[in-house]
Amino acid sequence: MLKIYYFLKKGCGLLNFFFFGALIILFFSNTHGQYCQIYEMRISTNPSITIRDILKTGDITWYFNSKCTTGIFANGDYWVLGPVTIDSITPHYDGSNNGWEINPVVSGGHGFQSGCYGAGFDSTLVPKLPFYADPKIYSPDSIISIVKTTVSTQGRQCIKCAEVITIVNKVPPGNGSLVFRPPYVGENKPYYFIKSIRRDLLPNNFMPVANMPSLEYIAKTFSKLRMDHKPGRMGVSLRPIQSNMSDYQPENTPAQNDAVLRFMMNDSFEKKLPALINFLQFGIDKVHTMLDGQTWPAGGGHQPGHLVVLAFTAVLLDMEEIKSILKNATFFHGSKYFSVGKHGLTLWGIPSTEKGYWNYFMNTKGDRSQRDPYRYIDGGKPSSEYQFITAQSHKGEILATHLMPKLKEAWNPVEWRMMQNYTDRWVLHGAWTIPDPYAPYDGIKENYGLTFGPDSEDSGNGIKGTGRFPGAHGNARDDGQYKSAYVTAMWKAYRKSASDASTTPPFVIITNPLNEKTIIDTCNITVSAFGINGIKSVHFYINDLLLGSVSDVIDIKTNKYSLPLDPDIVGKGNHLISVTATDSLNNINSDTIIVYYK
Repeated sequence: MLKIYYFLKKGCGLLNFFFFGALIILFFSNTHGQYCQIYEMRISTNPSITIRDILKTGDITWYFNSKCTTGIFANGDYWVLGPVTIDSITPHYDGSNNGWEINPVVSGGHGFQSGCYGAGFDSTLVPKLPFYADPKIYSPDSIISIVKTTVSTQGRQCIKCAEVITIVNKVPPGNGSLVFRPPYVGENKPYYFIKSIRRDLLPNNFMPVANMPSLEYIAKTFSKLRMDHKPGRMGVSLRPIQSNMSDYQPENTPAQNDAVLRFMMNDSFEKKLPALINFLQFGIDKVHTMLDGQTWPAGGGHQPGHLVVLAFTAVLLDMEEIKSILKNATFFHGSKYFSVGKHGLTLWGIPSTEKGYWNYFMNTKGDRSQRDPYRYIDGGKPSSEYQFITAQSHKGEILATHLMPKLKEAWNPVEWRMMQNYTDRWVLHGAWTIPDPYAPYDGIKENYGLTFGPDSEDSGNGIKGTGRFPGAHGNARDDGQYKSAYVTAMWKAYRKSASDASTTPPFVIITNPLNEKTIIDTCNITVSAFGINGIKSVHFYINDLLLGSVSDVIDIKTNKYSLPLDPDIVGKGNHLISVTATDSLNNINSDTIIVYYK
């Protein structure tokens, strides 16, 4: 299609043109046949290029001092051919509300909105109008990103709408249709080409399941600028409401996990492409936010779910440098909140001190996710609070790595192993609180160091007792505050189809008696055993001699298997008790303790 835009001096209006092959000769005349001077003329074979002096993007309108060439990138955001002068932008910035910035950065304050929950407003970051936007001045790539916002009525999430236009020095490839919008953050503004998407790496063999979102829904969810370049409370308060973003990151993760998994279904690549472009645009912005220094630290809530977006984008766009950074990164939520406990299980909780851990229970002050300093059980109050809030965030992203193993090329392998272990355990069992040899807080602060807390005679250990939260063992199995029904259906249908699923061993831990315990009477050997391939049997041994086998679980909540042990049969002295769990595919795992019969 040929479009001809022309602006003539008054009195001219008749267009005459002749075609000579690919050459077009044009001239204008008035009604008397006299030639007239062309005031401005632009010719475009792409209908997405428009000549205008007013540009409307969502709730925001941009006014230029003269006609300028505009177009759209593949994701639908506008570019404007510069240099150009912006006369005004509405809604108007009044010194406090509806601010805007050029090439926003991670460090420092922001010029978007005063009075936000996260503070940081700096009016000096808002350019003066009229603003002369010359791409050669502001970026080594001769590209400028201008982000304009509108105020919301909420203090914690103070931005209603955020729109970006990109001022370019020359028309983008394919008039913008061949490339993603350059990242809105920082000065480095590379073009990423749509044709570079590695469609060969994207699975497309998974059949539909219940609660599967439509591709149109995914495209709409990620169609707006998802501004998230500031750390902590400042960052969460600037997430735009109209961009389908919550100020609380765990609430954002279901949509992200749903999108990544939805792209793996058996639709054609062409059908997926519009939604995929929008999601990868979000990913490109996030990648460059990370390159500018963003690590999404805590502040205003936990920050799970960033890694899967970055990994998915880096893999599909062949970002080798980004994959390397991600593979060595230790600042994401999983690296901070997961650790391997004494029994080899991944446990929940952020690093703390023995004093800090107990202080929370005594005074309800401090971080509510503090790690068990003794490395036996989940941190904080197991099965509740932030463990409950964030659990499903990790389930969705780990499932994505199972179904698309290439994502692990952009994942710290230590973090991945902990997350994989934790999510399987959470889905199959829930909170982990036994075995635990230590006493709980008894409600009397003055008893700290006497009936509970650190043992002054055994540094690094707690005062012995019956366990701190034994009743929470197995609580909240596969539960969580922000749970995706689609992820749940995908897990049920396809977790076992992962490449290593058939060789993944079951979990088995002896929960009674405690290790190194002195036993006088008959007791039951009990274990918690579970696995993605189920449990076929549990074998119990004393000093490597088989005591017996069981195949029936006696308590579903705690995945409990049990066998009685008669001290008269065993005899006095030290003995090794071991158990071996076998799953339906004959994978095995074992646990061993030592006890003393008196």
